[in-house]
Amino acid sequence: MKNPRYDLLIFDWNGTLSTARQPLAHYKEGLSVPALYTGVKSVLKALHDQGYTLAVASAASKSKLQFETAHHEIDRYFSLLAGGDGLYNKPDPEMLLDIINRLGVEPQQTLMIGDTEADMEMAAQARIDGLAVCYGLGNKEQLAHFNPAGFINSINELPEWLNAKV
Repeated sequence: MKNPRYDLLIFDWNGTLSTARQPLAHYKEGLSVPALYTGVKSVLKALHDQGYTLAVASAASKSKLQFETAHHEIDRYFSLLAGGDGLYNKPDPEMLLDIINRLGVEPQQTLMIGDTEADMEMAAQARIDGLAVCYGLGNKEQLAHFNPAGFINSINELPEWLNAKV
């Protein structure tokens, strides 16, 4: 069941969906593209199937996002990929506001999901809810300063968190 409060879920890429910020030991041997966190594919599919609009707001380049989401066969779940090679970089809230505008969603119906202070600062400045990820580079104490709507310790907790907010 889709949470009626949110229509658009915007994800950070590195450290939230991709293990790119993790030590090299976390990467699969011989794989040049960083792995996804366990459960990312199934969670994104479930959210997409429930009718959420999904997007990415990342400091990574758009070409990197396109390559890596295609490599992992999750590109079809995203309506928009916004990279750091665009007009705005984190924590500039214009990156989020541009995504919201381009996808035609109201800010109050948007949730930013990320693992860094820049992600939470960007959400706060855009006046949208932020969900703090504590399994990437996220430090709960640091992220708490931005008053996120909540915290998750695994991407697999996201559907349950959304359902609890209904």
